[in-house]
Amino acid sequence: MGDEISGPSYAAVASSPLAQAAEDGNIEAQYALGLVLTTELHPPELGTARIWWTRAAKAGHPGAQYGLGVLLATRLDPPELTEARV
Repeated sequence: MGDEISGPSYAAVASSPLAQAAEDGNIEAQYALGLVLTTELHPPELGTARIWWTRAAKAGHPGAQYGLGVLLATRLDPPELTEARV
């Protein structure tokens, strides 16, 4: 049992009220969903987090702008530095 990683599954996150709120255009939910996808899932869903943080960042959410920049510059392999600078 000590080897098990606890936390939500991607399916659980994708069908959550948080994901529904993000789909409905709630910017705070889009940001929060990106956080869950990058910090709570093992392995993280970086591509999906990028989508949600991009939507929230374009809508002006500063946390999403920062998270997206960090994701693009440090968590993707290879990093997407040109996009991170925008």
